[in-house]
Amino acid sequence: MKRNLKLTYLSITLLFCSLTVYSQEDTVAPLENLFSANFNIIGAGLTYERVLGNKFTTHFNASYQLVGVSGGSNQDVDLTFAGNLSVGARYYYNRERRFEKGKKLTQNAGNFWAAEFQVIPDFTVATEERNVRYLTTYLVGAKYGLRRNITRNLNYECEFGLGYLFTDEDATVYPLLEFKLQYVLF
Repeated sequence: MKRNLKLTYLSITLLFCSLTVYSQEDTVAPLENLFSANFNIIGAGLTYERVLGNKFTTHFNASYQLVGVSGGSNQDVDLTFAGNLSVGARYYYNRERRFEKGKKLTQNAGNFWAAEFQVIPDFTVATEERNVRYLTTYLVGAKYGLRRNITRNLNYECEFGLGYLFTDEDATVYPLLEFKLQYVLF
């Protein structure tokens, strides 16, 4: 009798534990705060993404990469290497659907819409031209992007959109395209 009672208690305990574990797997994983090193096709940087809510994050980035700057000898937008500081917001919209399909959600994997503000300080522009003054360049843009996991701490991001690139003297609409590998440090 005591043996049957012990087995009953053990069965109830195991059933309760398995239901608890199952119920925890039945919800979408929350977004995570991430600090990562980025490796672009032509550049590198550091990124910090901070969670603001269930679907929103803010995104800070400092990098040295190929960018469009205004000024130079032809007064158009030139592609050159320069420092780039950006801040933005992201809205992750499809995480529930990815969860329902059994796809990974770790390290904020999913699709997102983003708004971004970038500053490219003039003193960071790499140039060999003498007596040429580049201007501090600003960019306000909207992008669509996705982040996917490759391995435990390695992700890739692809983003594209349009931005408004401007200085004190000039302004233009500018395409935004970015592909980067991210190694999550913590």
